[in-house]
Amino acid sequence: IMVANALANVGNLTNVFDVALVVQAAAYASGDVIGGKITLTGAMLQDGGTGILQSLALCSKADLTVDMDVIVFSADPAGTTFTENGPVAVDVADIAKVLGVVTLSTRSDLGTPVIAHLRNVGMPLKSAAASRNLYACVVARGAYTPASTADVTLRFGIQNDL
Repeated sequence: IMVANALANVGNLTNVFDVALVVQAAAYASGDVIGGKITLTGAMLQDGGTGILQSLALCSKADLTVDMDVIVFSADPAGTTFTENGPVAVDVADIAKVLGVVTLSTRSDLGTPVIAHLRNVGMPLKSAAASRNLYACVVARGAYTPASTADVTLRFGIQNDL
């Protein structure tokens, strides 16, 4: 029985990935993609690697009063077109790649900037067999207007399995 070895390969390395989204300083409607397709290069420690999404935060320099969904993919959703400031429409060929959707509904108003965040997410992660990358996209769940094209940063807290 190899139970001890299996347990030794779980957890213990936490990484934080910041992704500056390129957005439009324009109005987004509910259901619109914010920042296009996001690639988390090297999010897993090895090809086909596993881990846990522990936390997720969306930092906005402009006022943020609506929920945001973050769709996380295990592999490149190549069949889906992520049109910046256009409606999300995940291709049926990519649905099996969806690891989950995180809704950011808790917001901390820090004056003008706002952080939408969720801790203790607990979403299992696994990259594709020949890749260490994960993919994601942000979807507005209400009207949102960034003040500039560099207003939004997404922060992933990932605990990798060793």
